[in-house]
Amino acid sequence: MGVLHQEAVLQRLIERLERVETDPKMRAIEHYLDTEMWLSHGVIILSQYYDTALWVAQNLAAKYPDLPVGLYAGDSRSKLFEEGKSVNAER
Repeated sequence: MGVLHQEAVLQRLIERLERVETDPKMRAIEHYLDTEMWLSHGVIILSQYYDTALWVAQNLAAKYPDLPVGLYAGDSRSKLFEEGKSVNAER
């Protein structure tokens, strides 16, 4: 594959990704929280990657601003999202 062909393939991929309006993983999480009514029970969502866990926590905090959302990622990166604010939190 030549460099120009690789660039064209990557550009098409970027264009397709930009058209995606909602993330399928976030849609699945929202389905279980809202449709299956797991939100009323409290939920723990696990992720192997900190960036993904942070992204999910930020999205949940924005969608449910009246509910606290905790992110546990070790002592130095743990956060509590509450009332539109994010603060570092210990376990």
